[in-house]
Amino acid sequence: MASTKLSLRILTGNIGTYSKQPASIETDDEVIQAHTVTPPIPHLQNEYTCLLEGKLTDFLKYSGHENAQWLIDIAHDLCDPRFKRGSLCVCSSNGQNQPVNPSDPLTPSIYEYRTSVVVHITKKSAREGKSRTKSWVNAETMLEALRGREDRCWITKRSKPLAAGHILPKRTGDSEARLIYKEFTGDSAPAGMTALHPEFGILLDLNMEYWFDDYWIGFRLNGNNGYTVHNFTEERISKHGRTWSDRVASGWKDLHGQAITPPNPASPIDPPPGLFRWHYLQCVIRKFSTTDYQNIENIAMYEKSVLMKGDSDDEATDSEADWPSAIFDRGRFAYAQAQLEAERMDAVARWIASA
Repeated sequence: MASTKLSLRILTGNIGTYSKQPASIETDDEVIQAHTVTPPIPHLQNEYTCLLEGKLTDFLKYSGHENAQWLIDIAHDLCDPRFKRGSLCVCSSNGQNQPVNPSDPLTPSIYEYRTSVVVHITKKSAREGKSRTKSWVNAETMLEALRGREDRCWITKRSKPLAAGHILPKRTGDSEARLIYKEFTGDSAPAGMTALHPEFGILLDLNMEYWFDDYWIGFRLNGNNGYTVHNFTEERISKHGRTWSDRVASGWKDLHGQAITPPNPASPIDPPPGLFRWHYLQCVIRKFSTTDYQNIENIAMYEKSVLMKGDSDDEATDSEADWPSAIFDRGRFAYAQAQLEAERMDAVARWIASA
């Protein structure tokens, strides 16, 4: 049976080994230490590390009309985001590697990122767990700064209720945030920039904030001074951030593929496209990363374990005060999700019974 999978690999001999991460990262020197790589072990020179893998149909959902250019961009961002020194090849059946052109359609093949230098694979942002410490960081809440820049959600265009959507986790240290800024924008971060600077955030509808902050939806630059929203979940999500089953889909518009533009495109403190590239890559990593990638030594980025100013005690979100119908809206949303899960489990049970 012909393969229906697409995978992206790199020679293990081209992957540098990250140094052991410091217990805490507070300075630029410490973040440089955490991102410094040493040469790979010599005996691994001819082995491969598979970074991404999935069904071709799933990859096509995101590449769309971009064809192979999408995978070329992802490979650069995953392996060498700042310098892009590698090239993408496809492994043919005769064992020869053929260069990939941006306009080539993606196929169920093994793709290889080829480079002559040792690279550091982009670290993953797990965003796992919530802090339970009562230490406070003396910083302004990002939400207040974002309100001064824009007055509505980037996706739904609603003016309330709104939350601060974080492109980087709010527990990313300031030094780490500045390094990511430089790696993915190509420019040095402005002097004194912190992880809570408004360039690292956007205003979002409360439902959208959940999907965005957990890397379930990402923004792909579409070349028209705007972005296309991509849904990386297994669910159908409406343009208002709610999931639905096929039987109630009538009249609902799908979020995936929706074109958006910044609410205030003239603002000098809008997030640069490079930061959305980093966030989008985290969505791709969450969706398609392999065991090989997950097992790369020290591949998880550092995130502080502190409660930030403006967090609620249970760390639910950085949001405005609840709206009058909040408890009912959340209840309906939770009920809809529970119903969807029940339907899924019922379908699995029927399939098992018929097998």
